[in-house]
Amino acid sequence: MAKDNSYTEAKQNALAEILGIKLSKNSVEKNQDVLEKAVFRVVHNLARLEKN
Repeated sequence: MAKDNSYTEAKQNALAEILGIKLSKNSVEKNQDVLEKAVFRVVHNLARLEKN
C-alpha cells in the first residue's frame, strides 16, 4: 500500500514557494532536507543582520 504524502507535499510546496526554491517532484525526503537547509540559511542570515 502506497503512503499518501499529499499533505506533506502541499506543505513543502508552500514553503518552497515562500523561500523561492524549486523542489524535486519525486522525493519527499530529499525535499525535506533541502527545505530544512534553506530555512536554516534564512534564519541564520536574519540573525546576522539583526546583530549588525
